[in-house]
Amino acid sequence: RLVSGRHYKKLVKAIEQRQAAEVGRLIRQGADLSHGGSHGYILPLARQRLDRAIALKDPSKVSACENIVSLLQSNLNRQLYDHVIRGDATQVQLLGRGGADPYQQGIAGTELGLLEVAVNCDINANNVIAVLLDGNLPNQKALLSRRSDGCSLYDLAKQKGNDDVMKLIYQRMGNALLIAASEGDVNAYNHIRSLGVSANYSSAVSGETSILTAVQRAQRSMVERILSDGVDLEVPNADGQTVLQICNDPHIVVDGGVKKLIQKCLKTRQLHAAVHLGKPVEEISRIIADEGC
Repeated sequence: RLVSGRHYKKLVKAIEQRQAAEVGRLIRQGADLSHGGSHGYILPLARQRLDRAIALKDPSKVSACENIVSLLQSNLNRQLYDHVIRGDATQVQLLGRGGADPYQQGIAGTELGLLEVAVNCDINANNVIAVLLDGNLPNQKALLSRRSDGCSLYDLAKQKGNDDVMKLIYQRMGNALLIAASEGDVNAYNHIRSLGVSANYSSAVSGETSILTAVQRAQRSMVERILSDGVDLEVPNADGQTVLQICNDPHIVVDGGVKKLIQKCLKTRQLHAAVHLGKPVEEISRIIADEGC
């Protein structure tokens, strides 16, 4: 049973005195490596002592400090893996703060690291995955990656039949799609779309969609790309405004070229709908005559 702060002071002393054997003994006795006491977290403290030894150019001190850092890192990573399997999101968060690697590509034969381990767990996977993704760039990259067999994390969650995990992963991928749209990153947008995220994805918090975001940030090339996906232009944001209403709002500055793209798309869709529904030639002619169609 883990006791919060157990052997913290003894660990600090052993690190200060560069006693790797003592650090190992304390770890075997159940030392809490995730505790951040008066000297800070244990692993960053050990790294500071290593940097100091390197600055002093003392080979023996450097070697001792390197052994301690390696010992702490490997045990932090192992503990993190164990708590991911147990579904202990709180301890996973604490160990991450303490310096454990939340990614760990290759752990237990995985290609997508601890996220892949968590997806395949039956206990509290949703909360653990949320913690692993929080602020960790390698895991955020893994979220948008595929294994060598072509499976993404979303595919694995689908195979597992865990609807909550599928929903969480889809939401995070959708948020990444919105970021790509806001930054005008067409390649990232295309990749995320290939993972199965709809062009009509809407943020549960802001109501933003890819087209709303791209329009407001004047990302003309991105707007063209999103429109080519047949995106729904009637989806409102959290304020109840559609893309066209945003374009026509005098209080919102919208790039002129972007505005023309939206107007042209709407007119063209209106024309297609009129033809499909067999509207009178006069009505179709009026639509064609309108500027922008």
